[in-house]
Order: sequence, then C-alpha cells, then structure tokens
Amino acid sequence: MARERPEVYRLAGRLAWLGGREERALTWWARSLAAAARLGARPEIGRTYVEAGRALQASRRAARLRALGAAGCLAAARRVFAELGLDRDNGAPQPLASAVAS
Repeated sequence: MARERPEVYRLAGRLAWLGGREERALTWWARSLAAAARLGARPEIGRTYVEAGRALQASRRAARLRALGAAGCLAAARRVFAELGLDRDNGAPQPLASAVAS
C-alpha cells in the first residue's frame, strides 16, 4: 500500500483541484511529494510536479507548491526526468508531457 501513496495523493490533489479546492489540492500534492521522497520514487516526484505545475499554469491565483509556482514545478519535473534519463514522454500521460516540454 505504501508504494501507491504518492499516486493516490497526486490523484486526490487533482480531484480537489477540479473541485475548485486549490489549497486542498496543494496539500495533497505536498503529501504526494513527501511520500514519494520517503520511498525514493523519483518518477512519482516528477509526475507530481508536472500535475501541480500544469494546474498552477491554469490558475488565476499565484498559488505555490513548496515555494514553487507553475514554472518552478515544471522545471523541477524536467530536472527529475533528465536525471533519471527518461525520454521526452517523461513517464507522464501525453497531455502532461507536453506541459513539461514547454
């Protein structure tokens, strides 16, 4: 169960974001990052940064995740994926991968 936590927390963040609960989404994404770090699941860290970065890009507020705005989250995702040697797809679903490439 522990190995699924980063993904479950990331998806809970997405659900909260889509429901208009931005602060709650940021809390879930922070939990996802923490759980992934504890597990050493670096691809999950990158995926969470992509998810948050993409959502923050669409936001009208200057919300931040761990002191990072949208551009910072996407840059963090690019760094993680580059360090892992992942290809352009970055291990993320295609719509998210295009956000990281920009």
